[in-house]
Amino acid sequence: MLASLKISKSYYENIIYSIKSASSVRDFDDIKSELGLNKEVIKKPQKSEAEKISIKGFDVYIGKNNRQNDFIVSKLSKSEDLWFHTRLCAGSHVLLRVNDKSPGEDVIFECCKLAKKYSSAAQSSKVGVIYTKAKYIKKPPSAPLGYVTYKNEKEIIV
Repeated sequence: MLASLKISKSYYENIIYSIKSASSVRDFDDIKSELGLNKEVIKKPQKSEAEKISIKGFDVYIGKNNRQNDFIVSKLSKSEDLWFHTRLCAGSHVLLRVNDKSPGEDVIFECCKLAKKYSSAAQSSKVGVIYTKAKYIKKPPSAPLGYVTYKNEKEIIV
C-alpha cells in the first residue's frame, strides 16, 4: 500500500511539474488528455514531439510531460542509450542516443545539466542527477505514464 501511494505521489508531482513548465497549448492538451479531461482523442506523441537537440554529434531527447517521458523510455530508447533524471524530484526524462559511440564526460555532464534544467529543482544550487543505461529502466506493470524504476545508476551533482 505504501509503495502504491509513493508511486501515486510521484505521478502527481510530475503532473504538477508538467503544468508549471508547459509552454504551448499542445503541452496543456497532452496533460488534459493524460488526465482524461479532453473530450476529443489526441494522438500519442510521435518521436518528433519530444524535444531533440544535438550535443557534440549525439542526439539528445527531452520529455516535457509524462506522455513524452513514457514515449522516450518505452519506444525511443535502445538498450545502450543513457537515461538521465533528477534524483527525488519531478522532471523530464533525458535520453542520450549513443549509437555505438562512447560519449565523453563533457557530453554526460551536459545531459545532467539538461535533466536539472527541466526539473522542479531547476532553481536549486545543487541537485543530484542519476543516469543509467536504458536497458536498466523498467516500467512496472500498471504504473502511471512516465513512472519507471531503475538500477545500476550513477549520480552526478549539478
